[in-house]
Amino acid sequence: MDDARTRVSFPLIADHVLLGRSEGVEAADAAASATLTGNVLTQILAEVPDALLVDSERPGGLEPHAARERYHRYLMTRLEPPRAFLGEAVEARVRLQATPPRRRLARR
Repeated sequence: MDDARTRVSFPLIADHVLLGRSEGVEAADAAASATLTGNVLTQILAEVPDALLVDSERPGGLEPHAARERYHRYLMTRLEPPRAFLGEAVEARVRLQATPPRRRLARR
């Protein structure tokens, strides 16, 4: 995973089913980023089964330990400010709130 991809925003958040009900995204981000330390991520990744980390379809893939290290680097980089995905979520929510509700055509 390259550094550029690690720092991208998350434009698909605009389609998240719970976006309209989300409040305090910035506060939740601050709390989560303060809690998710390197040690916590190491503990979480240790719980992931090896089978989920190994790509059996692709020979020569990463061993589980190397895959965990790669995920750890990725997640630690995502936690570094500025977090583009946070800005994307806040902006998407503002756009959603400014959009009039759509009429649903399906029957219930």
